[in-house]
Amino acid sequence: PYLDYMVGVMPYHSYFKRMQGTFGKMIGRHYLDKYMPMPSPSRKEKDVIDRGLANIREITKRLHEAGVRIVVGTDSPNPSIVPGFSLHQEMSLLVASGLPAEAVLTYATSAAADLLRKDELGRIKPGALADLLLLDGDPTEDITHTMQVQDLIKGGVKVDRSKVLEKFKATLER
Repeated sequence: PYLDYMVGVMPYHSYFKRMQGTFGKMIGRHYLDKYMPMPSPSRKEKDVIDRGLANIREITKRLHEAGVRIVVGTDSPNPSIVPGFSLHQEMSLLVASGLPAEAVLTYATSAAADLLRKDELGRIKPGALADLLLLDGDPTEDITHTMQVQDLIKGGVKVDRSKVLEKFKATLER
């Protein structure tokens, strides 16, 4: 769903974007069937996949409960990971695994900064970089509220998001 945003980061995604139409999907299906046949998983295989994903969620929850250091940070650039959006998706998956939203927010901010040994990041305190997202919702009630950005503060200065989006859109249209 975030393919439009990927083009600015990885220009070759423009080819994928063109493939979203009816003709592109037809060509894509033909190419995949001919050169990379991928059989649909059987019901039994789907059950194995579902159990594996449930196990991953349970392991993640147990690691958190055991006090293992967890940080949020996606592997970008990766063809299927969209910088920025993937961070929010990762936080949602952690909450879906049973981790408290408060812990996940810490893992995405100060815990990640601690891992990088960057005390000036990921926290609100004197001497820290003044980069903040002001949200229109409480992410401790619903972690997806992290995507409801009301305002952006960068270096202590409010950023005009419409100008940032216009600049980004111009990048996409090149």
